[in-house]
Amino acid sequence: MSTTQSGLSLEQWQRTVGALENEVAAWSQKHGWETNQVIQVPIFDEVYGPYAMPVLTIEAPEGRLVLEPMAHAFDRTGLIKLYAWPTLYRVRLLDRGGSLGWEVLTDSGIPLHQDWNEQTFIRLAQDLLKADY
Repeated sequence: MSTTQSGLSLEQWQRTVGALENEVAAWSQKHGWETNQVIQVPIFDEVYGPYAMPVLTIEAPEGRLVLEPMAHAFDRTGLIKLYAWPTLYRVRLLDRGGSLGWEVLTDSGIPLHQDWNEQTFIRLAQDLLKADY
C-alpha cells in the first residue's frame, strides 16, 4: 500500500475524492441538476502509480459540468478539475488535507480565497457555464 509523506494511502485518497463527489452531487441535485458517475478515468501519478477514479458529470440547464480527479502529488496535495462544457473553462480544487478542506484555484494557480461550500460551488458552476471568451 503506497502512502504519501503525510501517510495518505491510495484508499484514503479515493475516499477523499468520493466524499467530494458525493457532496457536489448532493448540492447539484438540490438545485435540480442531474448527476452521473461515469466510467473510471485512468490516472498515473508520482505517488501511487497507475489507478482509476470515477468522473462525476453534472447536467445543468446551461450545459455540462465535469468533476475529474487529476492526481495526487508528493507534496501531499491532490488535484481535481471542475470544468464546463461547452465553454471548457475550468478551475482546480486542491486538497489541502484533513480539516483544511479544498482550495479553489484558477487555471493559472491563483487561489480564489473562498471557502469550499455549496454557495461557492453553485457560483463557480454558473460562472464556468456562462463564461464568455
